[in-house]
Amino acid sequence: MTGGREWFSAREIAALPGLPTVQQSVNRRLGNLGEGQRRKRQQGRGGGWEYHISALPLATQATLLTMNGQNQREPASPAPVEQEQEPEGKSAALWQNFERRPQTIKARAVRRLQTVLAVEQLIGGGHSKGEAVRAVAQQTGVSVATLQRYRQRTKGVDPGDWLPILAPRYAGRVASAEIPPPAWETFKSDYLRLERPAASACYDRLQRLAEKEGWPLPSYSTFLRRLREIPRQVRILARKWREADK
Repeated sequence: MTGGREWFSAREIAALPGLPTVQQSVNRRLGNLGEGQRRKRQQGRGGGWEYHISALPLATQATLLTMNGQNQREPASPAPVEQEQEPEGKSAALWQNFERRPQTIKARAVRRLQTVLAVEQLIGGGHSKGEAVRAVAQQTGVSVATLQRYRQRTKGVDPGDWLPILAPRYAGRVASAEIPPPAWETFKSDYLRLERPAASACYDRLQRLAEKEGWPLPSYSTFLRRLREIPRQVRILARKWREADK
């Protein structure tokens, strides 16, 4: 495990998920751990033992990794010089858009990053992807499907850009006029075609493009309301013109 603390005393981990509630019971349960997994507490910190996070039960690891003290790994915003060196300025655009977002959105991005990092650290510690995702989901209340979506967003993305990538992609309930014009044209063109794609699939594709372009998107429901502003006959002709001609 990298980043954050790796060693914890019995007092610190007693009563966490997967472990007994009493220090002495924790020490007895973990007393057979080998070298590298258990060590004497460092001088000046009192007696007793402390245990490496990778040797603890999976539920305990997930809890420790998602506690508030573990979000110290939150990436810092790149310096302007570093941003200018990114190909096509994609990283710079991501961070510039992120810095303009409300503090509530930034805080949610940090929490999402925290869960993703916890999953990645559990995987790095030898657990399967399924085990890691389920453990973090259980300890955080975030669904397995949602965690998988978060991880999918970060796939192929530099870890230094995970924070802006994980920021909520919508701006809440806003007027449809606040949809960025290029985003609306992209969504409309995708939806109004003979293949009749689902609006939700069009929105998913638009979200991926918006991340690259730095477009702040309103919610999916905002796009649905905007679609209803298009005359019904126009929608029918664009998506089912063969049926309409019969």
